[in-house]
Amino acid sequence: MFDSNLEKGFKGMFASNRAKRIERLMDEVFLDERKAESPSAASQPGPDTVRHRAIRRAWPRDPKGPVIEGPYGTFKTAGNGLPLWGATVLDFFHTRRIADCPYLELTSTSSKLLAFVKAVGELNHAPDEIAWAEQEADPVEIMPDLDEGVLKSMPDNAAFHQFHNRIPFHLLPEKLVVHDPDNTVQVGTRDDDKKKKKLALPRFYKLCLSAATRKAIAAKREEIKNAPKKHSPGLMFITDPSLLPGSEPLEDGKVLEATFAQLPPYPDEPTFTRVAHLYLSADQRLGQGNHSYVYRAELEIPRSLVVEPTMCDECSSLAILKQLKAEMPHVKTNPEEPLGYQIEDLLLAAAKEHKRTGRIWTEHKVEPMEDFAFSNDRDDPSKDKHFSFSKPGTYSRDCYEGTRRKINVQGVQWSTPGNYCEHQPKRRAAPTTFKVEVAAKLSIQHDDHLKREASNYQNGYNVLRHFTIQPPYRPVVPQFYGYYVPEKTDEDKDTYISPILLVEDCGKAVDVDELGMDDRQECAALFFRMHAEGWLHNSVAPRNVVMDYGNIHDWPVLQSSLTSDVKRFRIIDFGRSVHEEDVNAFRNEQASESMTVQRLFQVANGPYL
Repeated sequence: MFDSNLEKGFKGMFASNRAKRIERLMDEVFLDERKAESPSAASQPGPDTVRHRAIRRAWPRDPKGPVIEGPYGTFKTAGNGLPLWGATVLDFFHTRRIADCPYLELTSTSSKLLAFVKAVGELNHAPDEIAWAEQEADPVEIMPDLDEGVLKSMPDNAAFHQFHNRIPFHLLPEKLVVHDPDNTVQVGTRDDDKKKKKLALPRFYKLCLSAATRKAIAAKREEIKNAPKKHSPGLMFITDPSLLPGSEPLEDGKVLEATFAQLPPYPDEPTFTRVAHLYLSADQRLGQGNHSYVYRAELEIPRSLVVEPTMCDECSSLAILKQLKAEMPHVKTNPEEPLGYQIEDLLLAAAKEHKRTGRIWTEHKVEPMEDFAFSNDRDDPSKDKHFSFSKPGTYSRDCYEGTRRKINVQGVQWSTPGNYCEHQPKRRAAPTTFKVEVAAKLSIQHDDHLKREASNYQNGYNVLRHFTIQPPYRPVVPQFYGYYVPEKTDEDKDTYISPILLVEDCGKAVDVDELGMDDRQECAALFFRMHAEGWLHNSVAPRNVVMDYGNIHDWPVLQSSLTSDVKRFRIIDFGRSVHEEDVNAFRNEQASESMTVQRLFQVANGPYL
């Protein structure tokens, strides 16, 4: 059963299309009902005080069933291996640990409970829930929507709004050319800002990483070097027998032998980035603290960091035609015809010689109607509301069965930034780099907070321990784009030049009083996630939780407060943070920090299992 107050807990989570349709259905059906429940709250401005994200589903048990004592079989987990993961809030359930004891409940997920009932044979008491669990989507990594299509829409000198992509450690730029006419990296007291000399020439920085990170990078590069070539997808040609002159009709569904053109393997995966450019300006300061200054900066990086290699259709067609002509020099084609026609003529001739056939058919899949019951009163089924809906459209795919002739296509190159063919003039004319907005953090002299923070970013954490309120599985910290130290010249030997920590720009500091209940719970959960992996933040404050709008996988224009009501939060400032492999090492300190977090965001941390 579903409660009519099921919350809006889907946005930003790894939800299937099926769950998203249910979300829209519930929003439409219960919108008027929600307004009626709290008319005064709906008419008054201010943060939402209603908790929308909650576990409202119950998994029925066999009264004579066994005690749930631990994990059974395999089930879906988050990418970091933590055991409680659900595609949506509808995939979390309350159930009885002891089947005939209503006073001892636990919270679990649909995939874990599905594994349990299959292991113990308790399959007849929750048929609807089992059917739901069988269709749950798998966890996937949601990537930012920044690809060649977005870059093509940008003016050459424009900076992309914000950069959310992850750059692997082994691809962080080794050198950083810093264009800083205002000399912001010469950090002193606030009164010294007016005394800084303007700089006409850029400064040069080098990437500074820990020994452990460098070791991991060397291992990754060696792994890439020794990895087998990645096979590329080829092209399948199915020959229509009706085009073969003088041919007899084949049986229904029969076609002439298919030909598979195997394209060259993908190009080698890049293993390093030589240089990037950073553009700083004194008037782009985002904030300042006791130990540092933060600026919005433009980082110019290679397009190859986000643009995948492509194969030119024209080049591949020419290469296939050349290969087929070499195999069948006796077959004449008309060079005035399009390439596709010439290739088809050669394939028809080959099929006539080989006289082999296959079978082709189309599989159609129509999703059945699905029925869901939403209940206002879990104990009174008469109050259930039933709705039926189906997935839009019909899914289909073409299938082939039979022999397949393979040709290995030679003499065609993959296209990459700076290496595009003559058939792609726009790509060829595009610059090989692009600019993105990042946050650049500078440190005052004789302060090690920035260096420690850079080290903490290299240790990395992005985990989620089960939190009863079920916040979405979003990242905890900004992306790390490198820690750079200056290469000093003779002119700088007596001058303090700040190192630079580059991270993702994740927005502005939160105002707790303006946050709704779901938002405050999500902010608190970020700190609890750190605790689950043995971290202490050691600087819990509203200024160290930042907020921006839109999902990172949305089109850039949708990532603003004007176009999206989705908020995303991150924790920042890890100069005081400490980590211990033993998650129990900081038990007392974590308990104290958890209380601070709960008081700050006015939430309660419920039990987790």
